[in-house]
This record gives sequence, structure tokens and C-alpha cells, in this order.
Amino acid sequence: MKNSMSGIFIFVILWLPTIVIIGYYLNSKLLRVLALFVLFAHTFGATSWLAECCGFWTVITYVVLNSVMFIAIEDFYSLKTSNE
Repeated sequence: MKNSMSGIFIFVILWLPTIVIIGYYLNSKLLRVLALFVLFAHTFGATSWLAECCGFWTVITYVVLNSVMFIAIEDFYSLKTSNE
């Protein structure tokens, strides 16, 4: 998978549903830990690849977008848990 672009897409197709299924069954505290882990892993993996081909500002933009997405997910689940 290191030298194959299609390999990463196969990995993502398997990774995303797995995270969603795991997250669905976790309690609120563990879900927050999982979301933070996914944020770190996703950001590290993607930025290490983006830095080589696209440059610094693309990496910074990607980190900002991932951070905004993490905050939005946190807000969504805090609303979900407060309504239950």
C-alpha cells in the first residue's frame, strides 16, 4: 500500500464504516477519546503525505479543517447526550 494510490482508498473505504460502527456503540466518554484519536491519526497520516506533495499551507489548511470538524462532532454528540 505504500506505493499504491488505490490501496489508500481501499483502506479508507474499510476504515470509515468501522469507526462509525465502533463509535455508535461507545459511551460518551469513550466516544470522545475515539474522536480525538481519529483526529490525531487522520491528521498525522494525511499531513505526512500532503507535506511532500502540496506544501506547508495545504497542511495548515488541512489541520484547521480537521480541527473544525472535530469541534463540530463534539458539539453534535454533546447535544445528543444532553437530549437523552
